[in-house]
Amino acid sequence: MKKNYLRIVKLLILCLFFYNSYGQKISFYFENPQITTFGTNNYYEVDITIKTTDKSDSFKMGSGQLYFNYNTDAFGENVMANNNIEISYPNSEGYICGQFIDDAPIPIYKNFVINDNTISRVSWVFLQNFAACTFAGDNVTVIPKKLCHLKIKYEDVNQDPQICMESKPVFVNQFYTAFGPYNGDKEQKITYSNNQTTQIINDLFDCNNYKSLSLEEVKSETNLFCLNPVRLNGYINFSNSTDNKWKFMI
Repeated sequence: MKKNYLRIVKLLILCLFFYNSYGQKISFYFENPQITTFGTNNYYEVDITIKTTDKSDSFKMGSGQLYFNYNTDAFGENVMANNNIEISYPNSEGYICGQFIDDAPIPIYKNFVINDNTISRVSWVFLQNFAACTFAGDNVTVIPKKLCHLKIKYEDVNQDPQICMESKPVFVNQFYTAFGPYNGDKEQKITYSNNQTTQIINDLFDCNNYKSLSLEEVKSETNLFCLNPVRLNGYINFSNSTDNKWKFMI
């Protein structure tokens, strides 16, 4: 893992010789926070979404990096070293990081690495593998799209997760537009020479939606009247007298 991380750092340094900076803004959000249960273990899960703030600023995404802070009372320390974190991006569910090139089921992005940055923060980084010419449309637009899915194992599910993306200056502006060529073979890998990438220098992070609803909050907000709740595959299903249905993940 350490060798892979060092290799990625070297490649990112190489990228610095071929990039411009650009003042467009991208925003990151938490969506669909949930507490899930598998066996005796509880997990916090949430989608990370990305969007531009202006319709004219859509672009093809290149490499990227995010840092996530978390509450050690909820998850313990060094979640990566303790195998308590997973970041996924299944293509079948529309995550950008799982996107294929247009002409084959081959991932555009590669070398995904998670590392403990401190005892309460992890780094997640990935690289672009196939060139911009291998996928036709911009994949970061003004419409929010799922970037990846974060899953962390609880040590104490009763604690506030306090999960948020790190926004201090040294940790931001780590996303880039795609390397070219923009005109080339349909399975062309990226080339650095004469194919500059652009650094996105105005990141915005919104962590306000990190909390998942408790059962009592669901009841309060929906005036839920429970009729014979049924637990199935980690879910409890409820319905009320008007035949509205809810699925609450536990």
